[in-house]
Amino acid sequence: MKNLSKIIIGISLGTGLLWLKYSTTVLPDARSELLSIYEKYNTNLVSKYLLRALAIVESSENPLAYNPNDPSYGLMQILWNGKNKFYVDGWPPGENGKELYYPDYNVFIGSQIINYNVKKYGLFRGIICYNNWNARKGVIPLKSWNYFMKVFITMKRLEGLG
Repeated sequence: MKNLSKIIIGISLGTGLLWLKYSTTVLPDARSELLSIYEKYNTNLVSKYLLRALAIVESSENPLAYNPNDPSYGLMQILWNGKNKFYVDGWPPGENGKELYYPDYNVFIGSQIINYNVKKYGLFRGIICYNNWNARKGVIPLKSWNYFMKVFITMKRLEGLG
């Protein structure tokens, strides 16, 4: 029974797809859906590999991930407290933010945020700003360097896998 507490079962609100996740393992059908979503929002500035790397680092690719400290939601851990504003298409997500659990919507919003950051600040600082908006100016904290390295190494590993 103790090991079962690590299994997360949920329904993807967008497709009705059953997500079964143990640690960082996602069922093959769910992974296929996620890969097509990253491909959909792939741009010249932000690759599908960067989008997936962010999702892996932010949520272990769990579309039902929730961090109550921010609070942030879904694959890309989009910050939503009911008041914050991102000037991107499709924002805000609605009154209670449940749309942020839809993988397609979550990556759509996250891809616009990271595209803006990379365009404005370059790849290095753009990735850091995705996780720490205050790092857009001045000295970058060590914690943010570590975040960048996790994302960048994950992205390079994914690029190598094709």
